[in-house]
Amino acid sequence: MFTSSQVKRGKPFPDLFLFAAQRMGVSPQNCLVVEDSMAGIKAAQNVGMDVVGFLGGSHAGFDWYRHNIQLLDVPIALNAGDLIDMLNHFNNDSDWKMVGA
Repeated sequence: MFTSSQVKRGKPFPDLFLFAAQRMGVSPQNCLVVEDSMAGIKAAQNVGMDVVGFLGGSHAGFDWYRHNIQLLDVPIALNAGDLIDMLNHFNNDSDWKMVGA
């Protein structure tokens, strides 16, 4: 697990995502980020990472929040079950396998 305490700048900067990729020995272009904030989604996209928007958190229950995330044109997981299904599908349809952070 990686946290913002490990980097100088948190979101909206991509520093944490780049740090995690570097520590795992993975190119940013080969990363899939699961993110629940607009700032995080944009940060990951800005460095070429694929993103799944997660709307299963309690703060994501607001209509305006969901609407804004959906405007970012990323796949959306509405709950943990959706996220697991999406990750399994992605993992099975890819030439590479996921590694946890």
